[in-house]
Amino acid sequence: MHVHRAMHEEEKRAKGQLTRLQFFIMQIGSGASGLSIGSFGLNWNTVAGFHGNPLVSPAFAIFNVMVGFVLTTYVAVPLLYRTDTYNAKRFSLVSSHVFNAAGGRYDTDRILDPATFTLNLKEYDAYRRINLSVLFAINYIIGFVGLMSTLFHVLLYHGKQVPTLN
Repeated sequence: MHVHRAMHEEEKRAKGQLTRLQFFIMQIGSGASGLSIGSFGLNWNTVAGFHGNPLVSPAFAIFNVMVGFVLTTYVAVPLLYRTDTYNAKRFSLVSSHVFNAAGGRYDTDRILDPATFTLNLKEYDAYRRINLSVLFAINYIIGFVGLMSTLFHVLLYHGKQVPTLN
């Protein structure tokens, strides 16, 4: 509905303001203030950034990464954010920062001893748990799953050879 209105309704732009269409395009395409869904580049760093050098990897590996990226970024993250899974709407959608339960920045100095960097469990229990943005949490999950799948692959396919290696 909002997209239809932004694309088709006549709108007079006030000085210093954005029209609905300008705001919509900025939120979709901008990496600075939006989701950067519409960003596109033909620079080699852009092309090779998601999988290292695409000339070295086989095509099935590149397509596997691309499908995983699309499913994560364009399906899972918006779905989890929309359904407010783990109070996702309290936190920034794309952020590597940690948050408190109210959605503000988590004060790590409050729960860590500054001299030894050890966790103060009493203060942690009083301050509550650390919260992550949806995208950052999914990235952690994918990282751990990838690590464990690599270890299990080596164990299953090369388990007999591992003890004999020097």
